[in-house]
Amino acid sequence: MARLIYLLLRSSTQLCWIILILSIPLWGIPPTLATAQTVPPPLLQATFPRISDSNPHNFVALGRLIYFSASDPQHGLELWRTDGTEVGTRIVRDIQAGVRGSGIWQLTPYNSQLVFVADDGRSGRELWISDGTERGTRLLADIHAGAGSSHPLGLAEMGGRLYFSADDGQHGRELWVTDGTERGTRMVRDLVPGSRSSDPQELVAAGDMLYFVADDGTRGVELWRSDGSERGTRMVRDLAPGMASSVPAELTVMGDELSFVANDGVTGYELWRNDGTEAGTYLVRDIASGMFGSSPAQLTPVGGTLFFVANDGLGGAELWRSDGTELGTYLVRDIYPGAVSSGVWYLTAVGDALVFTASDGVHGYELWRSDGTAAGTQMILDIHPGAADAFPSFFTPQFTLGQAVLYFVADDGRNGRELWRTDGIAAGTSLVHAIRAGREGSAPEALFELNGILYFAADDGRNGRELWRTDGTPAATRMVRDINAQPLQTNTSAGPTTPITATTR
Repeated sequence: MARLIYLLLRSSTQLCWIILILSIPLWGIPPTLATAQTVPPPLLQATFPRISDSNPHNFVALGRLIYFSASDPQHGLELWRTDGTEVGTRIVRDIQAGVRGSGIWQLTPYNSQLVFVADDGRSGRELWISDGTERGTRLLADIHAGAGSSHPLGLAEMGGRLYFSADDGQHGRELWVTDGTERGTRMVRDLVPGSRSSDPQELVAAGDMLYFVADDGTRGVELWRSDGSERGTRMVRDLAPGMASSVPAELTVMGDELSFVANDGVTGYELWRNDGTEAGTYLVRDIASGMFGSSPAQLTPVGGTLFFVANDGLGGAELWRSDGTELGTYLVRDIYPGAVSSGVWYLTAVGDALVFTASDGVHGYELWRSDGTAAGTQMILDIHPGAADAFPSFFTPQFTLGQAVLYFVADDGRNGRELWRTDGIAAGTSLVHAIRAGREGSAPEALFELNGILYFAADDGRNGRELWRTDGTPAATRMVRDINAQPLQTNTSAGPTTPITATTR
């Protein structure tokens, strides 16, 4: 699976997401995508990279610098950094010399450094660490000794250490931890003794515990927790007793508690909650009675409320909310009235509001917001007027002086898919800049905000898909650097009235 993902790293974010879904083991994905919702709209418009694209992705920040993956003709896909200027945009290190590239991914800030996965051509795909300099970029640990790859996955920080799953070639894929040194990189526990894998997934930290999903070979795929020690790594609760699997998914932290989706074999896939103990692991509400369940998806905290999408069997897949109690878990609004689903996607917390994409059956897929009430769940603006779809996606919030702004990508029917921004009301929703003139659009991707500046990948029709930046105004929207300066190749292929505010917590 990891090799398949690696081969697709040069593709767009949407395409990688499709293949990730198709390549995950069957136990690793409940039927939320299949039964609760339709395919998210922008997946139907995936872009494909060309040799003339640097295709910058995987943006993360360390201090005032942004690190990302990009490809140029001399080095292939490698680690880059930028300070937002052309001269300050450069490759960090050519990890695998030559045009093949190291295929870096999973860039993760850790203790003022950057941890990521790369292949130097000698040690396979392993963990690397960087301080942002060429000399300070090195192999952290060759977990699968020699040319074999341990394929680290799911990096998550807890208690000052970084946890992940890896396969050392002897114990199968198990839970590992590192403190950023080779000596401090070790397997936490071999849940399935021998070469078989427990395949830990969905690693998240809540309080002083790491939660994950794994199969110990005797009790199926269940929820586990770890304090970082072998003895302190144990199953939380066998929700589907015996060899059956509850397949927990959508692990989402709210304070020190965990919300997730699981199937206990009786109620189907429903919303569960955990306070860190076996006794404190409980079904929140059986939304759709029967063995299939409501298949909750896209669990998104906004303040003390958990929003999600679920199908109760009556109104289709729609927007729901929960406070962790049965009584406090209910439908927010049937956006597309009747049994048809509104196709709610891209749930994003923006200040004290929830913003998302949905279709009410009249306006197509457009930009919506909700305050958690039926009356306060409204379309912000019909960006592509009429029944046509704007397909808003790549939601990226920005907070300045208590004001929340959301950047996103949409198609208004005139300019193609371009960069937009909104403050949560129709009057404050506008196109930032038509980077590529005409109907095709620049199709921005991988939006990332730092210190009031938005960075993203876009194709202006002249330079290919390159690194861009904006402060939200047309005049300050510009390409940072043409990283892959090869000749261009061509692909074939009534609303709310109160702006969103950001509460300082």
